[in-house]
Amino acid sequence: YGLAHAICTHLVGKLHSLCLFATHFHELTALSDEFPSAVNKHVSAHAAEGEFTMLYKVEDGPADQSFGIYVAEASKFPPTVIA
Repeated sequence: YGLAHAICTHLVGKLHSLCLFATHFHELTALSDEFPSAVNKHVSAHAAEGEFTMLYKVEDGPADQSFGIYVAEASKFPPTVIA
């Protein structure tokens, strides 16, 4: 987390660069409170009853949950890696 936070802070606070930064560190969404130019977006998905569907729609705000396990299962990762 520390390295990802430092990179994001440098990109938005020092370089003022336009950047798309994808991460599984939900804590980084708080950077939008510190830097008004940082904006949170997420790709919507639906998960229910063991089914997972990516909706391919970009929405405002941070994701309300992580879909990493579903993506790993859909990618055929071995169960010993996912567990």
